[in-house]
Amino acid sequence: MDTMTPLANPNADQMGDLLNGIDDAICLDQHLGTDNNSVSNINNEVDFEIRSGNRPGDLGLLLNLHGVGYTTNEIAQLDKPNYRLKFEAHIARSIADFQSEDAGLGEIFFIEQDGETVACAGLIDRSSGMKKQGQLKWLLTLPHMRRNGIGNQMMDHILEQARIKEFDEIFVETTSGLPASMALYKKFGFKDVIRGMKNSWDGQSSFIVMAKTL
Repeated sequence: MDTMTPLANPNADQMGDLLNGIDDAICLDQHLGTDNNSVSNINNEVDFEIRSGNRPGDLGLLLNLHGVGYTTNEIAQLDKPNYRLKFEAHIARSIADFQSEDAGLGEIFFIEQDGETVACAGLIDRSSGMKKQGQLKWLLTLPHMRRNGIGNQMMDHILEQARIKEFDEIFVETTSGLPASMALYKKFGFKDVIRGMKNSWDGQSSFIVMAKTL
């Protein structure tokens, strides 16, 4: 049985939106980012461009980035049989749910550099009733492009898009043991909403929901 310790008072509809998985917990520990058009990294050596994921094949590209992105990731080295395949299947299910159950309400973003897609993220519409709420999902960058300031840039872009969509709040699901992602969220003003344990795709896992009022 899942055990949750609420740190705020979301209503029933919001709670249902909040408790739908922890795939972003792992994804968000990878730093990435960009702005509306293109930006340079902190050494002014590489130009990045961001685009919306509305081309044929983009859902498959989103899944492929997660599979490739974790091939060399330390998480993929855990001594768990079929961990990477199980995680990739979980991501595939969440992408399918985005199109079927969520009716594709939201937007996917890709970062490209010299014709290569190197990062991705999603902003999903979780609005219910009078509450306009967005969820940050699928944030990941390929290993060779990490630690160049992309994380800050992408967060700026996601928050800007959330404001354009007139969301009242944006939230992200994470887990303990991911200091890079937690630091990024806190830097951008996200605060704990829920902490606890829940059944996830890989068994019992710690569960944290962080939210930011816009």
